[in-house]
Amino acid sequence: MVLILYASISGEHHERLMRKLPYVFSADFEKRILSYRRWEDAQLSLLGRFLLSLGFKKLGKDFYEANIEFTAYKKPYYKDGDIQFNLSHSAEVVVCALTAGEFNLGIDIEKIQPIDFENFRCQMTDKEWFKVSKSPDQCSAFYTYWTQKEAAIKAHGDGLHLPLSSFEVIEGRTLIGSQNFYVKEVEIEESYECHIASNKSLGILRKEKIELSYFL
Repeated sequence: MVLILYASISGEHHERLMRKLPYVFSADFEKRILSYRRWEDAQLSLLGRFLLSLGFKKLGKDFYEANIEFTAYKKPYYKDGDIQFNLSHSAEVVVCALTAGEFNLGIDIEKIQPIDFENFRCQMTDKEWFKVSKSPDQCSAFYTYWTQKEAAIKAHGDGLHLPLSSFEVIEGRTLIGSQNFYVKEVEIEESYECHIASNKSLGILRKEKIELSYFL
């Protein structure tokens, strides 16, 4: 089972959320949050950490911020535990996916908005380019392609060192190098596209929207 928590930012509640920061998280994390110039970016990052700690609680595990570390490719992971997680945010929504066990997990969300997808031609295979360019809704088709690929890359863990054009997602599966990955759509908000990927069959996705009032 994979737990997926998501929340939407709110300017109305920003100051109250920020006042919680020093009482809940470390001084280093507080410094990072305070370094953002836009309140939206600060709150997206802060909500990601709130959702992560809540996810641990819902899975019956204790959360210790000091156990968060990063791979050489900047992918966060939880040291000394069996919880795997990944986060993503776009525009006004942040999403956190968690699961227990030997999983490589990746999730990506993007707000659907006008884009010149021709600028991404070099990052698509010929089949992907044909599918997007011939779609009756090219914008939606592009973001489906993009979030599938980004989720798979995040699950794989090699980040930008892995070209998007080096693999294809076909019927919910893809092969990156010698590793199989499974990809599923996650319905979040109407104007967003979101996909999750893992090196193991994803099975049941348990999705829950968290209101900001929970953290206040």
